This record gives sequence, C-alpha cells and structure tokens, in this order.
Amino acid sequence: MRGMGDKNYNRSFALISEYAKLAVEVLQRQLAQRGYKPHVHFELEGGYVPQSSTHKAGHDTLDFDTINQVLAGMSIQGQLKPEYWRYQWEYVSVFQGQSPLKVASDLESVIKILPTLLKKNGADEVYIKPVIWNGDRGRLAPDCDSVFSADIKPVHVPNAIQINISAVDMNNENVIPNHGVGERLQRCLLDTSYECSLLYLPEQEAFDRLRLKEQFGLSRELCSPNDLSGGHQGSIALYKEKGKHNQLMGDIPLLYDSKLNVIASRQEWRPLSRIEHRLGASSKLFNPY
Repeated sequence: MRGMGDKNYNRSFALISEYAKLAVEVLQRQLAQRGYKPHVHFELEGGYVPQSSTHKAGHDTLDFDTINQVLAGMSIQGQLKPEYWRYQWEYVSVFQGQSPLKVASDLESVIKILPTLLKKNGADEVYIKPVIWNGDRGRLAPDCDSVFSADIKPVHVPNAIQINISAVDMNNENVIPNHGVGERLQRCLLDTSYECSLLYLPEQEAFDRLRLKEQFGLSRELCSPNDLSGGHQGSIALYKEKGKHNQLMGDIPLLYDSKLNVIASRQEWRPLSRIEHRLGASSKLFNPY
C-alpha cells in the first residue's frame, strides 16, 4: 500500500479503520443483546534512545510520571512503564470499564503521539518497530532469569503487541473459566490466526521478526524470553488458574507475620482468567481496530 504514496495510503488506512469501527460497534451490540460485556486490554512494546544530558546524569529511564500524566489529561486510559530491556518501554491499557472500541481508539492515539511525547520527556529517538537492532547490551547468564553474564555484545530486541480478552455476564462474572468458554475462544483464535497474519504483521520486518533466531543466527542472543512467543502457554494462551509463568493468579494475602511475610492467602483467579493473544510485532502501521 505504501507504493501508492502516503496520501493514498493514509486515505486507505482511514477508510479501513472506519469499516472496522463499525464492525466493532455491531459486535459490541450483539454481545450486549446476549447479556455479555467484552473486556479487552492492549500491550505495545517499543524502545528509545535517551537524551545525552539525561544519560550523562545517570538516568536511564524516561520521565514516566509526566508521560502518564499527559496521557491521563488526554483521557487515554493507559500507562507507559519500563519493559525488560534497558531503553525499552511498554504501553498497557488500564481497564476502567471502557469498551473495546475505546481501548482501540486509545492505542491508535498512543501510536501517533508517543514519539513526540517521549522526546519531550527524556528520549532522543523513539522506536515503534518490530526489532530494535543493537537495542541493548548484555545477556542472561546460563539457566538464570535475572542474573546477567559478563558478555556485553549487542542484543537485538524484538518488540511485540498483544491483546488480552475476557467477558462478563449479566451477574458481572467472568465467563472465560466457565463451561469451556475460554477453551473454545482459544481454539477459534488458533484456527484464524494464520489467515489474519497480514492484519497482525503489517510490514516485512514484522514477518522477519518471527524468524529472528534461525534467519539471523540469534539463538544464543535472544535469551529473554527463551522463545519469541513467551511464557509457558504459547502465543495464543488461555490463562485460567495459572498465568504466563505457570504461577497461580489472584493471590490475595490474608495474614502477615511480624516481618510482613505472607503466611496465609486465598486465590481469586476467576476474575483474572483471560485469553492472551500475542498479535504480532510492534509497528506504526498496526491498525488497532
């Protein structure tokens, strides 16, 4: 589409978005008629180069507090936070009962405004792209989750976009863990993900990202996550009672000892059950609708 020129591309993108918005509105109404309210939540990863003055002062992060205040002032229901690699950030939707259409609208706005906003708050360059080449240095020590080795060769950082999906019924109860709903929704997404890959991966580098390890010889470098899909449940994951790392979800402390260690707790995992779909690679060309 880029070959048609920027004006034609932008016009086509806007037209596709309008049709997609209508489809989302229709689906929201249909679900409401059946007594369900859908919940969605986006996550978008990106990176940046710190301003030289900020870096020299010993500050490696952006001014996240100020950035999030600006987002809140624009009625965007989401926040920016540091991600795993140094100079990597993540935008996450903050669920406050908003509709899927509002969540997608917020992400569309964020993709447009983050480059300028971050440059005003500590960044020299801002990247919303599938891979940040030479994005960091260092790698995890063998068999370690958080301890780094002395190896400081450049690391190529892959960036992903993902969505979390659930729904509540008329009693405001999450339907994902009930009667196989989560399993059937996961199966549906698995069946259609390949055909939808052009929607999820809107540029060539996004496809290249999927084969980073074998195509670019980065098997040893890309050690976190161990696999590009991340976690133990795969790229279209059903988190029912357990989360990404097979941990129990919804742990609520009930009793502490004198040193504030939890000695009794209960699990409230049902409200947190969801499908997590790693849609593809981060890209400015991604259409949230």
